[in-house]
Amino acid sequence: MTPIEDVDLDIIAETLRTINDRGAFDELIASWSKKLTDAGYDLALLRNEQVLKKHYSTIGKLLDKVGLADTEDPLERIVSSVREPAMVLSDRGRVVSINETGRAAFRVEQGQKAHFDWLGEPLELTRERLEPSPAGSPNHRMRIVKTISDTGTQGYAEVFPVEVKGVQGSFTVVRELLNAWVPAAGAALSEAFGLTDAEVEIARLLYVHGDLSLVAADRSVSVRTARLQLSSVFAKTATSGQTELMRLLVLLNARLTDRPERRSLSWSDPFGREKIIRRPDGRRLAYTWMGHADGTPAMFVHGIGNGFLYPDVFVSTLVERRVKLFVLERPGCGNSDPDPRQGPCEDLAQSINTLCAALGLKSVTVTAIHAGVIAVARAARQPGSAISGIVALGRFLPYTPELLDKVPKPVRTLTWLSLHAPWATDIIGRYAWSALHQYGVDWYIERAYREMSFDYASTKSHEVTALIRNASAFTFLQGPEVFFRDMVIRKTDIRDDLAALDIPFHWLLGAVPVYGGIETGERFYSDADIQSFLTVNPRITFELVPDAGELMIYQQPALIAERIADSVLRSP
Repeated sequence: MTPIEDVDLDIIAETLRTINDRGAFDELIASWSKKLTDAGYDLALLRNEQVLKKHYSTIGKLLDKVGLADTEDPLERIVSSVREPAMVLSDRGRVVSINETGRAAFRVEQGQKAHFDWLGEPLELTRERLEPSPAGSPNHRMRIVKTISDTGTQGYAEVFPVEVKGVQGSFTVVRELLNAWVPAAGAALSEAFGLTDAEVEIARLLYVHGDLSLVAADRSVSVRTARLQLSSVFAKTATSGQTELMRLLVLLNARLTDRPERRSLSWSDPFGREKIIRRPDGRRLAYTWMGHADGTPAMFVHGIGNGFLYPDVFVSTLVERRVKLFVLERPGCGNSDPDPRQGPCEDLAQSINTLCAALGLKSVTVTAIHAGVIAVARAARQPGSAISGIVALGRFLPYTPELLDKVPKPVRTLTWLSLHAPWATDIIGRYAWSALHQYGVDWYIERAYREMSFDYASTKSHEVTALIRNASAFTFLQGPEVFFRDMVIRKTDIRDDLAALDIPFHWLLGAVPVYGGIETGERFYSDADIQSFLTVNPRITFELVPDAGELMIYQQPALIAERIADSVLRSP
């Protein structure tokens, strides 16, 4: 038997560490990178594969028994640490994070713009209070605002800023506060402030009724007597009046409430229009739409980690151009089920044509991002396809050795393993899935974009942070497998399908270098790569998108929407 090498021991050790160590993922990928680099990424030169497989099988069984740890994502922790409705807003009022009860109470989904019809105060006042204030300004602190439910019940919410390392400015937290009086609150008031039983009862009744006359009636005393008793409570609690005392009582009851169990990833269609059809084998195929309700129909196939929620101008441009963009939730993402009996490319291609047929589309332009473009070209070749034009966004050409050399080692390693050692990516993906729950979607964003300096900077803006968080939850709702399925799609050469098509194909590529070419200006695809691709079919057109990289649909949303509309409205 071949002696096990040090690098293999490192791989085994780092894989075991992933069970309970955040830093182990990066070190694990580094160990795999060394092993593959030493072998020149040549499958025939790799050693000890069976030894590693055996250890991975054991570790996999251990992972099956290990539950997910509590979340360490600060924004997720804020909303998941309470049972009451809670959400975090960006500086433009977009929902960055929200819990289940918050969805119902605030009537909004993660990624949407918040509205304030649940507030019980004048709109001018509450909008001003809800806006994050500059750090260090006098009102950079917690506020209490009144809320009102659908049934007219009044409540309170706390509003306060929170900062996240690496993200510009502060987010605004809106968290509903407990309406019911917690029995332990009385004991806490007595212990902390020396309130008598009678004073605790006065405080409780004020909290329950919010009206001094009702407090007096309950205690069978005059309002004047109730006011005198309450003044003693003000003095002992160092509050200046009913408003300050109410704030103290609300916060006290909220903090004494039991914490809920940790929640998993959650996502729902931010447009509120999701519909689910059934494929012939019964599997779910979900879709939604954006743009003009009565516009010319088109279809959109999202990327992995990109989702389909983009800056407002993207949708408003579609509305202006009267385009109704149907969005297919790719198999394995959102609420669409994958078909494990098919290859990922064939599964996605079939899903595209199935949705076209279900919607009765006879001639439709399809826009897709990255690897999704490959499946769209495959779908267009199938008999009876309704696809009459393709708008392609981003990178989708198969990796040649020259292109792989331009990819950072972690990405290159994951790509190679997904194609040649799926047993290894299973463990890596399961750890990543666990880490995504434990550390939040920023953990994924960091690893997906940190090697792309231009795009990484975009992820740190408030608006894009909210949108990519939505995209990440949507992408990985069912698990990490879709990430590796996408990498498998990338090995398919789109040129084989595209050469046979007689439909327009417009390719948009970000002009900013994706990886390390920012200083040299070297793009991922050379001019020779692009020119070679353009010779595949005379109906291919090409456009470099200025000031845009991998995330160009977030960076140039209006331009991308215009190009989609141009293609849709030119289509026969």
